[in-house]
Amino acid sequence: MIKDAQYYTDLLLSLYSCKVPFTLEVVHTKPKKRLGTYYPKTARIKIFDGWRDVHNCDETAIHEYAHHLHYTEFEKRKKKQAPPTAVSFGRSTVN
Repeated sequence: MIKDAQYYTDLLLSLYSCKVPFTLEVVHTKPKKRLGTYYPKTARIKIFDGWRDVHNCDETAIHEYAHHLHYTEFEKRKKKQAPPTAVSFGRSTVN
């Protein structure tokens, strides 16, 4: 059964409703080294369903969704809690 992007989006949102929207694309190819990928700058998940005969694409979608949640929800919180960087107010001397 070939599943479309709406199927995966509904699946992921049923697990956890994220705070930042994402887009999901299903690509009907079989790259050599990946099952899916996540692009943090555009909040886009890409699932390669050419592997569906060997791997469960649902698991790949969940894995990539975890990347989305990490980058959009946990990284922002970590940046807010980061201690201020040290600032030097001393004078520099040139010899």
